[in-house]
Amino acid sequence: MPLDNDQRRTAFLEEAGWAGAGIAHMAGDASGRLYSRVTQRSGETQILMDVANVPARSTTDFIAVGDYLRENGLSPPEIYCSDLEAGLLLIEDFGDGLFARRIADRPDSETELYDLAIDVLEHLQSCPRMPGLARFDPREAASICDVAFDWGSEVYDPSLKADALAALEHLLTEHAPAANVTALRDFHVENLVYRDGKSGLARIGLLDFQDAVIAHPLYDFVSLITDIRRDIGRDTLGHAQSRMAQRVERDGLDFHATVSALSLQRNLRILGVFNRLAKRDGRDAYLRFVSRVQVRLQDALGHPALAEIRPLVHRAFPQLGGAAE
Repeated sequence: MPLDNDQRRTAFLEEAGWAGAGIAHMAGDASGRLYSRVTQRSGETQILMDVANVPARSTTDFIAVGDYLRENGLSPPEIYCSDLEAGLLLIEDFGDGLFARRIADRPDSETELYDLAIDVLEHLQSCPRMPGLARFDPREAASICDVAFDWGSEVYDPSLKADALAALEHLLTEHAPAANVTALRDFHVENLVYRDGKSGLARIGLLDFQDAVIAHPLYDFVSLITDIRRDIGRDTLGHAQSRMAQRVERDGLDFHATVSALSLQRNLRILGVFNRLAKRDGRDAYLRFVSRVQVRLQDALGHPALAEIRPLVHRAFPQLGGAAE
């Protein structure tokens, strides 16, 4: 008779030498991973990651990408024990210093923390690309936005969807053609942890990197500055943009056009995924972010470089307020 979830976790913890440890459940993520902080009587803590409801490839990718990051001087959580058949891992506990939480507690730290995040990006992009990753080129980036039209559009129309995705691919080809650096894809302040007592890049713990790809040098930067969970301060944004602008301007590209194109792609995808989670899976917690996703889309569409795709997106998503174009 198969073990239930509690029995499965208890058996794993006993095998790992953590029998009798206290378990405090933490928030999961959009993928379906579940997290708990386990605490020994000594006060030592680790994180129990339950991936039983996540495709096995995602977990092996988490391990492989973590190894790559560690080998290149960055700080993913150490993996202390794993049972992939049971879908359980014990990993390093970075504590509660999420960048987002630190900024909320100390708003004057925002620019410093975003600077540290960009330090990580610059270091990662200076490293040899991780072998074996998919190339996230304009065609692939556009194609995965089909979920927005399938689940997030109020006026589903197959021909409109095809035209919009073709226009998106063209937009990305013109303004974000290169796919030549390792990108973590979900790089934002809810996945970055400040580690007290560390120095240099070791101060930043990295979470949620299993979907890494080879992408444009600004992809993770756009993830950081257009995060739908919080609004970045104007001064911090300006400082961050000035640091990263040279990365596309030296290639003869318009920095703000590239940022807008990548933001459109990311936020269309997010809009579709969040609506799919709610409508198909009954997981509506992420719908609280949809209004900010829509703001991000409106901001991106305001750039003149997006004039061709703007009416197509507005027709598919009249909730953005531009259906009359």
